[in-house]
Amino acid sequence: MHILKKLKKNIVFQDQKIEMVLKKIERSELKILFVLDNNHSLIGSITDGDIRRYLIKNNVLTGRIRQYMNKNVIFRYDDSSMNLNEVLMEKKNIDYLPIVNRSKQIIKIQARRSLFKERLNKIVLMAGGKGLRLRPLTINTPKPMIKVNNIPLIETLIIKFINQGFSKFIISVNYLGNVIQKHLGDGSKFGCEITYIKENKFLGTAGSLSLIKNSKIKFPLIIMNSDVITNVNFKTLIDYHKVNSSDLTIVAKNYRNISLFGELLTKKNRVYAIQEKPVKDVFINSGIYVINPNLLKLILNKKLQMTDFINFLIKKKKKVSYFPIF
Repeated sequence: MHILKKLKKNIVFQDQKIEMVLKKIERSELKILFVLDNNHSLIGSITDGDIRRYLIKNNVLTGRIRQYMNKNVIFRYDDSSMNLNEVLMEKKNIDYLPIVNRSKQIIKIQARRSLFKERLNKIVLMAGGKGLRLRPLTINTPKPMIKVNNIPLIETLIIKFINQGFSKFIISVNYLGNVIQKHLGDGSKFGCEITYIKENKFLGTAGSLSLIKNSKIKFPLIIMNSDVITNVNFKTLIDYHKVNSSDLTIVAKNYRNISLFGELLTKKNRVYAIQEKPVKDVFINSGIYVINPNLLKLILNKKLQMTDFINFLIKKKKKVSYFPIF
């Protein structure tokens, strides 16, 4: 059984501000927090999905946790059978189950076994750029090999994927690609499988995808730059892509745009209101994507940027969705 006993980082209180929750849930590997009342009794749960749905609907995030939480949280008492708990989680399709005492205070959290199964989706990491904006650091070192906390960025990212159950990687290399290949090898030292596609010329952020042999790829691909630092829950991302029957999903970073001025709300030549320093939540492209493998055949072996490819898909009436992160 997989039991989590470090509870503090996965617990919040109903009257805390949503801004605090966003920071805490971003740091949490579980992507779920359990909500307590003033007596430390369980009254609800809140996931990144709850916040995502609220944000898509309302376009702004303000207020207290109790506005966002799921009040119908599923839990079990501490004398329950762990095996039956596992059956319940599978039936209800929940990943984490709070175990409580008779006062409904959380004692531990049980994780579903299937969370630890291998994911069959392949990960495509773009590692061919010159990193011109980081010169002179990138003259002899490719950008993905720049170290943070003494570990190359691309290695940190691969380990993050491995910890979430992904083990098959395709890395697109060009500039100083030999440095990357020498360090990572075939992935065996990390317990994963790494293959490489090599650009003979710079093909942009999407062009190198034309080099992937897609005949044997059956599951959606996750595509991203190899120098990105992120706390995305990739399992949730894949599930979101499937549930929405999307052809391509863009991971979209929520950005709060606070105007420095009073905004005039107008119609024709009339002002009907003044909104002082309005706050607007917008979504920006994070450079992380999920794409169905059948779309790879639409990419020709020439320079192509991902933004141009996405606009092309939209014109072709393909379903392009966004997955908000915070």
